[in-house]
Amino acid sequence: MEMFDLKKINLYELFDLTKECTESEIKKAFRKKALLYHPDKNPDNPKANEIFQRLSKALEILTDEKARTSYDKILQAKIDREIRDRKFDDKRKKFKHDLEQKEKLSEQVSIIEEEERLKREIERIRKEGSKQLEEENELLKKKLNENMKIKSRGGNNVIKVKLKKRSKDSNAITDEMIRKNFSAFGSILSIVMVKKSALIEYEHYDSLKMIATNCPKGFVFEILNVNCDSSAKMPTKENLKNSEKSNNNNHNDNSATVQQEIASPTVVNCDDNDYEEYILKRLQEAEQNKRKQSTAEV
Repeated sequence: MEMFDLKKINLYELFDLTKECTESEIKKAFRKKALLYHPDKNPDNPKANEIFQRLSKALEILTDEKARTSYDKILQAKIDREIRDRKFDDKRKKFKHDLEQKEKLSEQVSIIEEEERLKREIERIRKEGSKQLEEENELLKKKLNENMKIKSRGGNNVIKVKLKKRSKDSNAITDEMIRKNFSAFGSILSIVMVKKSALIEYEHYDSLKMIATNCPKGFVFEILNVNCDSSAKMPTKENLKNSEKSNNNNHNDNSATVQQEIASPTVVNCDDNDYEEYILKRLQEAEQNKRKQSTAEV
């Protein structure tokens, strides 16, 4: 048996003994085992022959005092090393287990904290969402009330104006520009941007007079629609003429467009006889101007 095998095999265990056994116990155990694995008894069993050779070598070492003493030291060192390894493994396993438990606990605490934080955030969002919803509902309610007021008047007193910039002015019309220059003329219901022009819807007919009188420089406008009832404060023929005169003095280049569109509004439902007379007069003037233009082109 090679020396390196002594580190792997416990010779006492070959005889089912411990290292505290006596020499006579070793010999007795050898005879018992040898009878089972003797080559003469097992001629065709190589494994039995190998075991018999191990038993014989173990008997030689363990029955020799000096050899047994040396072997016992090697065996004890092996046993001590195994004990240390087991203790280390136990400590390592315990350390690993404790570490895993701490990590698991930390993860659980972190998850619980995140879950609580998420609950708080959800509650915050719910409250803020409710607040925003209330604000939106309030704005919607105000808008609906405004629309109901307009609807209750049957759409009366509403005018629509088409606004353009002068051709020489390259600046485009913007919503901000319109509100800055035309909000002073009355409550604007809506603004619709259309290419290089804009459609403005005013709530009250009075805005027409103010625009006709004080239209800002750089703008020309067309009256697309006028709805008014008998309760509305309608301008008289004299007021309209004065407005036209003032507008001509301030913005001469606006008067032609104002004259043309006042002469041909899309809808005019008014009870003021003077206003109707004025509109008829403008229609006649517009027809005469049209004929003059046709003659000039020919």
